[in-house]
Order: sequence, then C-alpha cells, then structure tokens
Amino acid sequence: TFNRSVFENELALYRKEKLNMTASEMHAPPSNSACMELFSGVHKETNKKVNAMKRIDRGLLLNIDDESLNIDPSDRKMLANLHRTFGAHKDWIRPHPRLKHEQFIIRHFAGQVKYTVGYFVEKNMDKLPK
Repeated sequence: TFNRSVFENELALYRKEKLNMTASEMHAPPSNSACMELFSGVHKETNKKVNAMKRIDRGLLLNIDDESLNIDPSDRKMLANLHRTFGAHKDWIRPHPRLKHEQFIIRHFAGQVKYTVGYFVEKNMDKLPK
C-alpha cells in the first residue's frame, strides 16, 4: 500500500543518513485497508488460473454513482442509503442524530473525516468538458 511504501522509503533514508533508531522507534505504519475497502468495495478471487476478480461488495463510491442514476436522485436519499449500507462497517461513524441528514464520518488511519453531502449527487452528475 501507499502508506507502507512511504514508511519503507523513510526507513531506507534514515539508514542511508546513518540516523540511529532503536527497534521500538521504528513502528510499522497503520493499515488503511479496511477504510479503502469501504470506499472501493471488496473483491474476491474467483478463478485462480486467470486471476479474475469479482466484486462481491459495492463500495461507497459505487453507491454514490448509483444514486446519480436514479430517476429522482437526491443527496438525502443517497445519504440514507449510505447509512443503511455501511452503518455496520468498523470505519463508518454515525454522526450526531441532528446531523445524520447532512453528513457521514469515516475513520481514516489519521483520524475521523466528516463529509457533508450538500451537492454530492449534482457534482457527481457533472459531465467532463469535451
């Protein structure tokens, strides 16, 4: 993962510069894989010979895309679906009940990030310029 790569490069730089560090000072980076699966979904190998991948759990990004394809898409409906779909995920944090129609919170390795959904659907429907 990206975090592990950065960590390993930093350790190599420390060694090259002959910085003295004890084993207890060199901690592995935190894993962000569960959070990344929340965003992108989980994949399962279905055929080892051809290494084909099959999506078995749709992530947050595809769920946002799905709302944009509905007949009458709205941020409120999208957010209700996200809370319903991901509420049990360990990195999904329910906001204060007063804010549940406006935001969701995801725990990243660096801490909690609040996402306010105003215009999510509208922005997701934007067309790329030609």
